[in-house]
Amino acid sequence: MICPARPLRFCSLLHLCTLFCVLSDPGLIAEEGLPEKVDRLFADYDKPGSPGAAVAVVRDGRVLYRKEFGCADLDHNIPITSETVFDIASVSKQFAGMAVAMLLEEGKLSLDENIGTYVPEVPDFGNTITLRHLVHHTSGLRDWPGTLLLGGWRFDDVISFRNIMDMVRHQEKLNFEPGSEYTYSNTGYNLLAEAVARVSGISFRQWTDRRIFAPLGMKDTHFHDDHEEIVKKRATAYRPDGRGGFKKVGNSLTAMGSSSLFSTVDDLVLWANNFDNPVVGGSVVIEKMEERGVLNSGKRIDYAFGQSVSSYRGAKSVSHSGGWAGFRTYLIRFPDLRFNVIVLCNLSSLNPREKALRIADLYLSDHLESEKKKTAEKEVEPIDPGLLDDYLGTWKLGPGWLLTITRKGNSLTAQATMEPAYPAVPEKEDRFFVKAYGASLVFERDSSGNVHALHYRGIRAGRVVPHQPSTARLEEYRGLYWSRELDTVASIEVQGGKLQARQRKHGSVELVPTQSDQFRTSQGRIDFDRDGAGAISGFRFSQQRSRNILFRKLPLSDEELAEARLEARFRKRRIIMNNDGNDNPSGEVTARSFLDRRTTALADSQVDAIFYCTGVNNLYTHRSDVSEQMCVDQEVKNKEWVKPLNDLDTDSLEIMIEWGKDHGREIFWSMRMNDRHDSSSKNAHLFCRWKKEHPELLMGQPKDRWPCGAGSWSALRYGRFEVREKMFAILEDVCTRYDVDGIELDFFRHPVYFIEAMEGRPVPPEKMAAMTALWRRVRAMVDETARRRGRPILIAIRIPDSLDYCRAMGLDVSRWLEEGLMDIVVGCGYFKLEPWENLAALGKKHNVPVYAALVRRRIEPNAPEPEGPTAIEIWRGEAMNAWKAGVNGIYTFNRFDPKDLIFRELGDPALLETLPRKEQTAFDENCTWSKPGTWVKDGGRYVKRSVEQQNDDGERRP
Repeated sequence: MICPARPLRFCSLLHLCTLFCVLSDPGLIAEEGLPEKVDRLFADYDKPGSPGAAVAVVRDGRVLYRKEFGCADLDHNIPITSETVFDIASVSKQFAGMAVAMLLEEGKLSLDENIGTYVPEVPDFGNTITLRHLVHHTSGLRDWPGTLLLGGWRFDDVISFRNIMDMVRHQEKLNFEPGSEYTYSNTGYNLLAEAVARVSGISFRQWTDRRIFAPLGMKDTHFHDDHEEIVKKRATAYRPDGRGGFKKVGNSLTAMGSSSLFSTVDDLVLWANNFDNPVVGGSVVIEKMEERGVLNSGKRIDYAFGQSVSSYRGAKSVSHSGGWAGFRTYLIRFPDLRFNVIVLCNLSSLNPREKALRIADLYLSDHLESEKKKTAEKEVEPIDPGLLDDYLGTWKLGPGWLLTITRKGNSLTAQATMEPAYPAVPEKEDRFFVKAYGASLVFERDSSGNVHALHYRGIRAGRVVPHQPSTARLEEYRGLYWSRELDTVASIEVQGGKLQARQRKHGSVELVPTQSDQFRTSQGRIDFDRDGAGAISGFRFSQQRSRNILFRKLPLSDEELAEARLEARFRKRRIIMNNDGNDNPSGEVTARSFLDRRTTALADSQVDAIFYCTGVNNLYTHRSDVSEQMCVDQEVKNKEWVKPLNDLDTDSLEIMIEWGKDHGREIFWSMRMNDRHDSSSKNAHLFCRWKKEHPELLMGQPKDRWPCGAGSWSALRYGRFEVREKMFAILEDVCTRYDVDGIELDFFRHPVYFIEAMEGRPVPPEKMAAMTALWRRVRAMVDETARRRGRPILIAIRIPDSLDYCRAMGLDVSRWLEEGLMDIVVGCGYFKLEPWENLAALGKKHNVPVYAALVRRRIEPNAPEPEGPTAIEIWRGEAMNAWKAGVNGIYTFNRFDPKDLIFRELGDPALLETLPRKEQTAFDENCTWSKPGTWVKDGGRYVKRSVEQQNDDGERRP
């Protein structure tokens, strides 16, 4: 062995001394030819500038082989010797196991006692965790390495015993019921060490020094409890740097019981010999340490007291491996053969278990069963290439664990989630061997001969369609998430069309979708949770040893919400389609048939937002706790599809929201603020039970007549507190029940709110103020819901395009905008009052986007109902005028054919420039039934057809 820059004379002298010892010491026996074979196992590390290993082979208490390879410290060219101190990592657990076994024998501990008896800080999980569970890794406690890593720790951080105990104290749930499973948990052995300290009254380090190490003469061994302590002859750990060299790996861990035992190969020879000729513990303790665990089901597991009791090639073996930082260690004993192998390494890529077993193969060849013959290539039967396509696809092996079979030419590859792709070599029809897995994939066919299942290591997997969420879907998960258990925050972001999780100290990791709301990372699985509205409320992180760690989505701060609202306000909306909710699916009622009527074809259109209306006041197609549902609470013609959707546990609004998420479209719930269709006898079926029970809240009775209001006797009186309360409750129910992007307050359907306006009188200021107070309250409710949800909910209003006309109706829109109560303004409806330039100026003044409402009954008053021919040139011209005036987009109403050209043209001014059009702006004179004077006395006086006219009148308005 030669370390860099170490004099050859020194190395030669060292080897000569070692050889002299082997030949002269009767305790060292060199079996002919075997040492050289062991040397060759480590030859790659016996070279300049390499970390390496210390190895010992012992039989009957005598050292047959002991040798060191490589360097303990590359910075100072210090070679590994038999006295080099290694961190033996999890091999430490058998020392904790002996400590517990000794105290059991002394009656100071009880295996079936609750750990809380000894360490009261352990939470009460509702299940008793005993020392027996801890010893055998059946406690359900989270494993600290993965858990702390998730908590933002790095493995090269200072991780103290106190940090681990603090993690235990804050654990919220167990991985599983104690005793029901075996899942390795370092944490359990830390608690065992603490229990030893509590009952003995001294530290675990002191106890093991006095009771184990000193009696055995293990002079260079101790449990490391101070990361700043200087340890002479200590090895440094390394990992490959990917360029043929090495990098140091930091190690500031003090995890007594589970890890952090510092020892040498010489001291571990003494320890291994104690099992053959007990000096410490005695035969009863040694026997107890080989007592394997038993699950609640009665199944016996291999794990005992810090040791795995099994067999190797027919011989009983007791072993344990260790790995921390760059240290890799392995100790295996063959009790019946009184044979032990110890391999300590300071290089992460070195596999001590594989080396130790090869050493056992060499020395115990006469005592081990012969290995099965291995062939370089498995014999295979020819397979018809035409069958290969039968196996293609994605197969679900487990939660977040998919296996994808792909084909290239006449070869198949298998790729598991977050892993590379490996060749799948045919053995025979329906059976392929994957060498990297060391197992075969066996495909199962149904009675028709179609491949419908895959078998792998006892798992029967079905074929699934890979989940590929849209970018809009990914945006749902964006936000900050906090774990109370770990007191850490993770940020979920969308970058380059992919979901990323970021922590300050770890950077970003990609989240790979496996199924709806489930993603896989290189560290484990993430399952997102949703609240009652279907919005993301948090996620649970799971890996094998730490499951379902809850992260709650953090609410937005006031500043974050304001910023997000502003960004969302000016999101691109080329066209907003108002769908008044009269979808009428044909054939079997399903979500698909429902969408096909008015929505599916919009995926290939310029419609970026849908304002979806589900009905009239207090009678809707969506489900609610505060309003009535059509064809459930009251029969409504053409709404027979509502109950079948309920039976499918969905409804019209939920279907629309899901479609929007899948296709990157905003979905607003549109509320007709005072629909009066039920004032006519032909629509009496829309007159809801609540209105029948509260006639005092209506404008009047069917026989009543007023100067304005189009005979809207069934309209609600917003001057009444009860009406405002009801409207608030309906809006609150929608915002908290459904994951909408926003709500639309449609004041144009129909523009009557106060009896005074119907009577041709001014609306009292106090009633206008009460209406404004309602929207302040709605704004606060919406924002609070948005904070919890982690994304803004916008409020849009659709109004007559004149603030003076709105005021005459009793709507103080100017104040609403000045107070920031509204995010989006849609102007115009069945009649038009002012030039589009005024609407654009209004938006600029209040920093809100404005949309020009193009309504079929205004633009095409003579077009047959309900879906007659479209005068496309007029629509194009009106839209072009609005775009030129500076609006932010186009809003359509009373056009519902999703294949209509208007949805593919009106949102693109550049395209409209190239198309035939009639650039005229239709005002009120063509409307057949709804004019400005219909709703407000002398309403025609608010019509200002041009900016020039306003200048002439001296009444230019914003």
